[in-house]
Amino acid sequence: MVVLNTAPTALTGRILQTRRVIFDRDPFRRHLFESLALREFFDFRIFEHRLLARRHGNG
Repeated sequence: MVVLNTAPTALTGRILQTRRVIFDRDPFRRHLFESLALREFFDFRIFEHRLLARRHGNG
């Protein structure tokens, strides 16, 4: 079990991409959180790819 509110951006994004909602008490709040978290993740992902490419080369 992972508390997504406190998880790192990379982990939260990867979990939300393959999500399976088990329990949803407040769908509007969940959607708001998921939307914000995924936008942050996609922005972070670009940075992460650039960083890894620089660190390990382009191959």
